Amino acid sequence: MLVFYAESMHVEGEIAGMRGKDGVDFLKFTIYSAN
Repeated sequence: MLVFYAESMHVEGEIAGMRGKDGVDFLKFTIYSAN
């Protein structure tokens, strides 16, 4: 479940394009928060 959620957020980050890096940072934050 967590992996699927993480992948979804990563894809959204790439779609954002210019905000791609922010998406990656948010992804890391999400993973750390989940742990």
